[in-house]
Amino acid sequence: MGIAVIGAVVGASSTSTFGPGFAHATHAGWWLIVGLGVIMLGVGAVTTTKWAQATAAATAAQLKAPAAPIAAPTVSREPSSTAA
Repeated sequence: MGIAVIGAVVGASSTSTFGPGFAHATHAGWWLIVGLGVIMLGVGAVTTTKWAQATAAATAAQLKAPAAPIAAPTVSREPSSTAA
């Protein structure tokens, strides 16, 4: 998918097929890659903080806790009073 997206950006910003114009058109694709890299760096920094690790540990503890048993529904064997 990355190749398709970058190719679409380069193709949209290119005025010629190949040559100096095409090389210049690739700059938009490189800036897109740089931007996505910065976003990934930010997400990585946020998800490795002490707060994020504490949240993950609390969630793991909740998932490991045994769940309360669910009672089976009871079915009445009495005839219905609305039957004709």
